[in-house]
Amino acid sequence: MKNENMTLENEIKEAVVAAETVTEEKPAKKTRKKTVKAEGETAEAPKKRASKKTEKVEKAEAEEAEAAPAPKKTRKTAAKKAAAKVNLYVQYAGKEILTEELVEKAKAVYVAAGNQESDIQTMDVYVKPEDNAAYFAVNGIGADEFKVEL
Repeated sequence: MKNENMTLENEIKEAVVAAETVTEEKPAKKTRKKTVKAEGETAEAPKKRASKKTEKVEKAEAEEAEAAPAPKKTRKTAAKKAAAKVNLYVQYAGKEILTEELVEKAKAVYVAAGNQESDIQTMDVYVKPEDNAAYFAVNGIGADEFKVEL
């Protein structure tokens, strides 16, 4: 009887080792190994069940895929309101100047002074009708030469 118990225990150990080798091999490969029983019969090795963590992860991924809304297909339409173009004029003493033109002239004066237009981060323009001029500062720095005649 002890002999039978020993061989049975050995068979169980072999089955456990065989099951472990199946799971240690490439997980994508689904092959089953067969073990031989004491009487010469063949039977499939017990298949090791996926761990609970793996099952939970797969279940969570499946739930996320179902819960995530499908990306909406949007189409840009002309119905969106574009910002209205505003023309701002300064009128004084019978003269009129468009502020955009004034800014372009100020940039031209800045570049003519030996600077690069790409250096401009901020530009402040001050219109002084009594001097018939506009003064400007670039990046917070002003100079006597930063002047545009109106």
